[in-house]
Order: sequence, then structure tokens, then C-alpha cells
Amino acid sequence: KKMIRNVSVLLQRSTSGGPTVPQIVGRLLDLFPQSGERVVGKTSVGKWASSLPDEVSEVLTQHGGLAKFASANPNFFHVSKENGTLTVSLTSLSTGLLQQKKFKEAQRLEKANEKRRSFSGDRRRF
Repeated sequence: KKMIRNVSVLLQRSTSGGPTVPQIVGRLLDLFPQSGERVVGKTSVGKWASSLPDEVSEVLTQHGGLAKFASANPNFFHVSKENGTLTVSLTSLSTGLLQQKKFKEAQRLEKANEKRRSFSGDRRRF
């Protein structure tokens, strides 16, 4: 499995030396609109595109824009037209990845806090 993943990442590398498709997808998942701790169900492509940082917008331009990039990655994004407006939502795979990432970040933070507490506790003994 690991070898297949590595091969697919190599095949997806940009010829211009820019970020790979998985890196772009990861960045977009991080930037998907959220309401507090919850991911917004759907958002218009235009609204989301206008909120993206310039460097992400430039990379997406090389891929035909946000809507085209999202449409080309149906495992992560679902693009549809509602009342004439192009909307994008995350697939269940993407939502699961975001939840997993948040859980891991919370674990890392808790471990760091535990180390700080144990370190400060050790200092008091001296």
C-alpha cells in the first residue's frame, strides 16, 4: 500500500516544481469554510475562491481554477450547480480526513502540555 501511495504521489508531481495535487488538496481542505468547529456543508465556489490566500489562488490558476480543480478531484470535493450558482462541498472522505487531522492535532497539543507540566514539576524538585 505504501509503495502504491508513493508512486501515485510521484506521478502527480507538478512539472513546474510547484506543489503536488495531494498537497493542494490538503491545503484546500484546511481552508474550507468552517463555522466554529464544524465544516460548512456547502459554499459557493466564488465565495470560497475569494477567501483563499493569493499563493493558493495562483496555484489553482495553473489547474484551471478552483471549480475545475475541485471537479477533477471527486474523491475530495463535490461540485454542483444550485439555482445557477456553482457550489462545492466536501465528500465524506474529506470530512473524515479533517476530523482525523483535528484529532491528531489535539493529541499532539495534549502531549506537549503534559511534557510542559512534567518539566515544570521536575524543576520544582531541584
